[in-house]
Amino acid sequence: MKRKVLSLLLSVCEVIDLSSFNAPEDNKAYTFAMGSNKTITLKSNGAEIQNVAFVFGTNNNITIENLNIKTADNHVDCDDSNKKGYSPLHFTGLGNNLTLVGENTLTSGQTSNTKDYGAAVGVPFGAGLTITAASTTDVLTAIGGACSTGIGGGNFRASGTITINGGTVTVEGSRVT
Repeated sequence: MKRKVLSLLLSVCEVIDLSSFNAPEDNKAYTFAMGSNKTITLKSNGAEIQNVAFVFGTNNNITIENLNIKTADNHVDCDDSNKKGYSPLHFTGLGNNLTLVGENTLTSGQTSNTKDYGAAVGVPFGAGLTITAASTTDVLTAIGGACSTGIGGGNFRASGTITINGGTVTVEGSRVT
């Protein structure tokens, strides 16, 4: 049902306002496959949104505005490959652009030895992402999950091509000991 609603929203408008989004309290992660060749703005009011992820294919122009997403923190060590989930933003192909507006924080609690999921902004080997900002005051803080980087590939995985052309971007890796 949620996918149908999101598909309808995308066909009607290019702005998805997540300000009132509440993930159910069932500890499940909700992943939205957004596809390719899209121009979408994901906006919020800065309040933390939990357990939601957006996966993009190729040639997307994505703007994030005051977005604060944290995926589930359900791993106890770097080898816990049984628990998987996408990065808050995950790009699987080339030609993707991410524009920052306002203050944005993406935090991944995920890791996987097989699927490159641990980064806060997933850009695995073979994918590409260019990050820009609408102004010099726009910010992205990307905090990686267990044994992962903030932007790039996941746990023990190579990253794709990442270009940062503007804004203030703070990237933190994470390691569980």
